[in-house]
Amino acid sequence: MPDSSHPHLTTVATTPASKLAGGLLTIGALAQLSEVTVRTIRYYEEMDLISPAKRTEGRYRLYHPRSLKRIVAIQALQELSFSLEDIVVMLGHSSVVALIDTKTQRTLHTRASLLQQRERVNQKLQLLQGILADVDERIATLTQHCTPCIEQPPQGNCQEDCEHRRIHLD
Repeated sequence: MPDSSHPHLTTVATTPASKLAGGLLTIGALAQLSEVTVRTIRYYEEMDLISPAKRTEGRYRLYHPRSLKRIVAIQALQELSFSLEDIVVMLGHSSVVALIDTKTQRTLHTRASLLQQRERVNQKLQLLQGILADVDERIATLTQHCTPCIEQPPQGNCQEDCEHRRIHLD
């Protein structure tokens, strides 16, 4: 079943043969499908987040279609404000992941990575919920105390006992 939040994941199967080399993606095709720049892919490679499956005789990078899913995961974690260093820790170095040769080892590694991602996302979620509660409290305070001042310019012409001064100027 296609993932509707990332419709480009389903385009690997429909990518023109000119963008595929023996089932592998050129760096340009990977960039286009993942909606990132070629430079971003090279940077992810420098960070050891992804790595080419092989290189052509002309030294062009060729990537396994699995790299597309990894880039989507990287982007999702970045949108949650995780640093690339954190993402390397959560997903593992691509050079190390590439050495995992058995299905059992790959499954165990993936499970451990996903559990770590889940824990880090939950930590981030708790932090964001605290920030959201603070924002909601400020909105309630503004609604309760500043409604009489709303027609005046901000920080202007309020009476000395106005809550606006206490909230905004102190």
